Amino acid sequence: MNKHGSAGIGRRVVGSWLVSVAALLAVAGPALAGTSAFESAPKDPRAVTVTGKGDGRADDTDAIQQAIDKAAEHGGGGVVFLPSGRYRITRSVLVWPAVRIFGIGKTRPALVLGNNTPGFQKGLGTMVVFTGARRGTNARDIGGVEMPRVPFPPPTVVPFDPKIWDANPNTFYSAISNVDIEIGSGNPAAAGIRFRVAQHAFLSNMDFRLGSGFAGATAFSLAGAAGSAAKTGAALALRSAPTVTAATKRGSRG
Repeated sequence: MNKHGSAGIGRRVVGSWLVSVAALLAVAGPALAGTSAFESAPKDPRAVTVTGKGDGRADDTDAIQQAIDKAAEHGGGGVVFLPSGRYRITRSVLVWPAVRIFGIGKTRPALVLGNNTPGFQKGLGTMVVFTGARRGTNARDIGGVEMPRVPFPPPTVVPFDPKIWDANPNTFYSAISNVDIEIGSGNPAAAGIRFRVAQHAFLSNMDFRLGSGFAGATAFSLAGAAGSAAKTGAALALRSAPTVTAATKRGSRG
């Protein structure tokens, strides 16, 4: 077993950095769920399964975040399974280091930002944020130097939280796979994922249905050869091929 995470599918995917975002779609409303890469949950005794409603109407933010928090408690990260369904969120979901989220079931689950969700109308707000440490982590545990406050909290967390650590050169093994992103109307400042990582992290087998949103994912590489395609900070998933140039220029808000 790797000290950075649990056994099972996590070990088979953390060895390489991948970004394979399929079908960059822009649709006005809910679309049919995509083909799932994991029709059943692989065996992993340490994995945590989300127990939200998944009906597209109930607020499932707490259920998803609690599953991520529990997976991170093991030390060295862990695996979260998200069953088929449409999971409405109302604020940013925070992915702690070395936590990998995998959609499971006959259809890909989707994280859904409902119409006119507060906090996603101005500036830039992100549905899912990859972080550098759990809330409340002491700076000495990260860089060996005591600090009075978190120096660089990620600016696109909704609502903004000054106690959240941004990703750093030690942010390894975080991932989302087989989960779609859907942005409803009235969210012009919304981005799907803030993919700021160091190495051995990935997004894979995902559709981004952007609706009114700003971008699918903004990406930043922090170390080594982890993500040469992401060094510019440009949007990975954009509205459509004809608008790639304009949308890439806009993809630097953070």
